[in-house]
Amino acid sequence: MYNRSLFLVSCILLVAVASSQYCNWNEVEVECVNECNTCGQRTVCVTDCTPGCDCIPGFYRNWYGICIPERYCGPAPIDDGGVVADDGGCPRQFLCQRSCRRRGLPGGRCVGRRRRTCRCG
Repeated sequence: MYNRSLFLVSCILLVAVASSQYCNWNEVEVECVNECNTCGQRTVCVTDCTPGCDCIPGFYRNWYGICIPERYCGPAPIDDGGVVADDGGCPRQFLCQRSCRRRGLPGGRCVGRRRRTCRCG
């Protein structure tokens, strides 16, 4: 009787774990992922509701998709009339361009000291 109960509980746990999505460190499973929960945006945006893994409060995705504490994100992005300046993947030009496309902005070039600022627009 004990073995059957143990087997049944084990099966239930296995099904529960298998049906649950696996999230990485500093992530939690949510019903609606906030696509703007990144170091570059740090806002809540309105997008289609898609279940998945999102960063826990106080953490944001860096350019590699890893949830890190906000203090490691660097300064908040500057929005200057459609021109966005942040680290955006710079000095890697293609990452800067991808960052701009995600925001719906044209262009994307690395500028400034050591080409560390991604400027869209």
